[in-house]
Amino acid sequence: MCRKFLLAVFLFSFVSVGFAQNTDLNVALNKLFKYAKARNFRQASALILYKGKDVKRNLKSPYDYSKLAEKKEVDRICKRIRKYLLISDSYSIDGKTKFNKTTKEYTVVVQFKSGSQKLEIRFDFVKAGGKYLLSEIE
Repeated sequence: MCRKFLLAVFLFSFVSVGFAQNTDLNVALNKLFKYAKARNFRQASALILYKGKDVKRNLKSPYDYSKLAEKKEVDRICKRIRKYLLISDSYSIDGKTKFNKTTKEYTVVVQFKSGSQKLEIRFDFVKAGGKYLLSEIE
């Protein structure tokens, strides 16, 4: 009886953690979409993982929009996201988040729909500084 109870508690905890991760990822992704569509790239920069020459910040923190080189990179990423949103009638987020143990990336698949056409795009996130940051669009 005690084993069954402990097993049930463990499974519930595991499912709750997975659900929270999916929810947090979806919130981050939806914010990113909202900011990109509204051309609010400064706010979007806080949700995009920095990839650059600064070794202390590389793959550990978001872009700093006040720096010109980083602003250009954020603008490029946001414009790409915005194009997907503008050419689509709607989009849906796959509820199954995949975690890559090697790269420590969480992958969310988004299906952009325009009429009968569908385009699946992968959005990869990493957890840095306690929040999910976009690391790659594929």
